Parts: sequence; C-alpha cells; structure tokens
Amino acid sequence: IINPNSGDGAARRWVYDMINILSAKYPLITVYFSKCTGDIIRAVCEYSEGYDAVTLSISDFGDFENGKLTVTYTLGSGRNKEITTLLETALVDGTDTYTLDVSALAGLDAGGTYGAIISSDTYADVTVALPISQGQKAALADLVATAQDLLKEDASNATLAEHVEEAEELLADETATSGEAGTLLAELTELTSSGDEEASGERGGQH
Repeated sequence: IINPNSGDGAARRWVYDMINILSAKYPLITVYFSKCTGDIIRAVCEYSEGYDAVTLSISDFGDFENGKLTVTYTLGSGRNKEITTLLETALVDGTDTYTLDVSALAGLDAGGTYGAIISSDTYADVTVALPISQGQKAALADLVATAQDLLKEDASNATLAEHVEEAEELLADETATSGEAGTLLAELTELTSSGDEEASGERGGQH
C-alpha cells in the first residue's frame, strides 16, 4: 500500500524493487496506491484479512517528535478484552515501510475492532478512526440473523429490536467505523447470549 506522493514521488519509483523483494517471500503481491487522506488506513483494514502481510509506505512525519504508530486488533470488552498488537513502530519522516503482523490474527475470531494511535512528544495522542472491517460486517450480519430468530419468539423485546435496527443501519453506512461496529457487536453478543440462556433455563425448568 503506497502513498504515491511520499518522498516527493520517490515511493512510486521504488515499486518494482519492493515487488521483487516481496515476491521472494509471497506467491501473490497486490500493489495499491492511496488516493486521498485516510485511504491508507481504509485499505489496511480491507486487505489485512485476506493477505499474509500488509506493507505500508508512508511519509511526512517531520512534525511528530519521537512519533510512534501503534495498530491493534481487539476482541471482547471489559475483563474479557483481548488486544493483539499488529504494529508498533517509530515514525520516520520521508518514505519508510511499515509491515503489519497480520499473521497474528490467525486463529483469532473475526469481528474484532481495529485501532490505530499516533503518539509523539509534540502532540496529544491522535486516535485514527478506522473503517468497519469485512470480518466485523460478517460477524454483525450473523448476530442480526440470530437476533431476528429470537425476536420471532419474543417480539416484545424492544431493546433487542433497537439493536437490530442499529446494526442494519450501520451495515448500510459506508462511513461506519470499526469502533462503532465493535461496540454494537459486544452489545448484540450479550443480548443474544442472554436470550439463549433464558431459553435454556425455561426448557430446563419444564423437565
């Protein structure tokens, strides 16, 4: 993933060298040129779930003294929160390459929340709003289907119905963020799990 304007256009000239280096390790290489501000982060989220590695070429960090970029993947919430660090590296002004350790996602559940923070001695931490990932969309769609089945049995569950409506709106929203999806996933998971537990309890009581 390359910003074609990095290093006064130097990043574009390095494409073939980068392809040759990466081809020695990976059988399939996809090159993507960012088109606008925020496009790199969007592309990272979209492509990270389908590739073994994601390589970034970024520049223009001269104003960030001791700048650091941290990208994480979070599953669960509260005491059950599990955070996996995909990247933690110093920011270097001019063109540099940053590789996310997406192999760390192997074996983890889909639907987690991606987060990115730029920290430095110059500014307060900058939290980057990452877009909803394909994994989150799939997990949310599954939860919506489960919730709809529960609503067929108990249409009076207004709270669950409201969450289903929110989820459907979020899935249709092209500007939805990973953080928004993560919150809704956690809430819907709790609501649908509670429904399953209640149903199991009722069946147990009948015996």
